[in-house]
Amino acid sequence: MKSKLFFPVIFIVICFLALAFWGGMLGAGPYGYAQQYEFNVNKNQLIKSIERLKSENIVSNPPQDYAEYDSLDTLTLHFNVKVYYPDENTIVYFFINDKPDNTGKSFINLVSVNEGLHQENYKLVNKDLDRSENLKIKKEFENRILNKLRLQYKDKGNGMFIFWK
Repeated sequence: MKSKLFFPVIFIVICFLALAFWGGMLGAGPYGYAQQYEFNVNKNQLIKSIERLKSENIVSNPPQDYAEYDSLDTLTLHFNVKVYYPDENTIVYFFINDKPDNTGKSFINLVSVNEGLHQENYKLVNKDLDRSENLKIKKEFENRILNKLRLQYKDKGNGMFIFWK
């Protein structure tokens, strides 16, 4: 009797662990690996706070010869932002969005980093970097940008792993 239950129980445990670690990818969408930070302000206030940081030169815009600028994607309604870390020659890409049914909350989604000014060097956060690089990128992003917004936020993780943010 015990041997009949052993293999199904092991199979169920393996399926549960696989779903726990990779289940978020099933419905994650194009930015499934993005690190998400939740703010209790609407999207327009969050965009204005980012623009304030840029106007006060607290964070830098990419150089003039870089092809892309901050913009609103009219299809997804995401506000795309690129920030330049001149001392590291790195561009960080994130976008701001909100949920249509909840205008009191908005989100910053850290998507990727680009080493140098060539667009083919982008690496996805939580996918293309190892754990120590990810932690370093996220901590630096929080210190250089999120903490300077002067708004409270909550790290919502990336939706990919239930045991690790």
